Amino acid sequence: MPYKARRQCGHPGCPALVEAGTRCCPEHRRQYNRRDNADHYDRRWRKISKLYLAKNPLCAKCQRAGRLTPATETHHIIPVSAGGSDAEENLMALCKSCHSRISLEEIRNG
Repeated sequence: MPYKARRQCGHPGCPALVEAGTRCCPEHRRQYNRRDNADHYDRRWRKISKLYLAKNPLCAKCQRAGRLTPATETHHIIPVSAGGSDAEENLMALCKSCHSRISLEEIRNG
C-alpha cells in the first residue's frame, strides 16, 4: 500500500517536509503545542474556568468593540508557563474566536 505524500511544515516560511498527519516539523512542533503544561488543565482548572465564565458571561474583547458575544473560554492574561496564576485578576473571559486570535499572537511573539 502506498504511503501518503509528505507535506510542508505548517509553520509559515519553513521548508521542511513532514509526514502526513503531522502538523509541523520537530523544530516548530513545540511552538504549536498548546498543552506544554497539560498537568495544569485538570479538573481543578475546569472548575475555576466554569465559575469564572458564570461570573463573566460575555467576551471581554468583543465587549470593548461594542459586540455582545457569549464567552466560552477562560484565558490567562499572563500564561501559567510564564508565572501567571489562576487568580481572577489574571483571567479573561473570551469567545472561541478571540481566544484563538490571542493565543496565536502569543505563539508568534514568543
